[in-house]
Amino acid sequence: MQWMQKVFLLGFIATFSVTGLASTEELEAVPGEYVVEVSLPTTLGRLTTDEVEGVLGLEVSQSLKPDHSLLLVKRSVVESMESVVATLENNDYIVTAEPNYIYKLDAVPNDPMFNQLWGLQNKGQKDPKNKTGKAGFDVDAVRAWEITTGSKDVVVGIIDTGIDYTHPDLAANMWVNELEKNGQEGVDDDGNGYVDDIYGYDFIDKDGDPKDEHSHGTHVAGTIGGVGNDGQGVVGVNWNVRMMAVKIFNAQGRTNLAAIVPAIDYATLMGARLTNNSWGGGRASKIMKAAIERANRLGVLFIAAAGNSNVDNDQRPHYPSSYDSENIIAVASIENGGVRSSFSCYGEKSVDIAAPGSGIYSTVRGNR
Repeated sequence: MQWMQKVFLLGFIATFSVTGLASTEELEAVPGEYVVEVSLPTTLGRLTTDEVEGVLGLEVSQSLKPDHSLLLVKRSVVESMESVVATLENNDYIVTAEPNYIYKLDAVPNDPMFNQLWGLQNKGQKDPKNKTGKAGFDVDAVRAWEITTGSKDVVVGIIDTGIDYTHPDLAANMWVNELEKNGQEGVDDDGNGYVDDIYGYDFIDKDGDPKDEHSHGTHVAGTIGGVGNDGQGVVGVNWNVRMMAVKIFNAQGRTNLAAIVPAIDYATLMGARLTNNSWGGGRASKIMKAAIERANRLGVLFIAAAGNSNVDNDQRPHYPSSYDSENIIAVASIENGGVRSSFSCYGEKSVDIAAPGSGIYSTVRGNR
């Protein structure tokens, strides 16, 4: 699948607590940049950076202290770090020279329940079902967070039972339709055909309140985008994101095609970059597939659960995950010991990846 050849990095690195730094042997350095400690006559402290540059005979990029005792200098990127350091330290005015090392943060958030989230970091701890895990079987979230912790520029449509958008661990990461929020109640302020769709829309009850009455969608939302490093609750794969509540199930967990298709189109229309679809069953539908294809033409990914009936989807297709649309990523479930969950569907050709799906701790309705 062409979509599987791409890596999607969602956003930019957020600020978080420093709980540890890598050793200098493991660090990278800014190419061609060196930090030097210099010993100059005190009278030279009154010179400009350019004048100090002339005294040292070096290209000074920046004076890091007012008295010029610490400088950032530039050298050719083709020179080896060892030879540059040796050359710099041979300068009569330079006491010490080092490459401009890059120190990476240890991106472990301070959310108190993080240790229960084996799917993000599996150290062999027990899951909420008391099953002992196997270290390393996780999504490598901590390493990923060194690259990105998410972005408010990315909208994820969660097509599910709705979301408890007032939950303290989710509220800050909810998508908000500003035109409706700041508009008139009972009026379609943005002209999209849906009235008062502030956080999304309820396609089962056909109103603008996608509040979760079941808990499944809220649970999914906590895994996707529980607010990170906020000192409470859990953390999502994305510490920062915008989650759109697209409700298609009632309180009993039932839905229909008439709710599903407009929901997919709504998420596409309102700017979702991808949708999460942790549901399935029923027969193949050309109408549903057409909606998924419309999303595909606009570059929207459709993430779909492979199913929970423990069957081979190659032999017995599961929908929507088994449609052959190229934007679908079908996901099976694994346990914390690294094996397929007993309930999870599978398929050599019809399932793309597997991810943590058993004993998952997350947010539920009622601020729990």
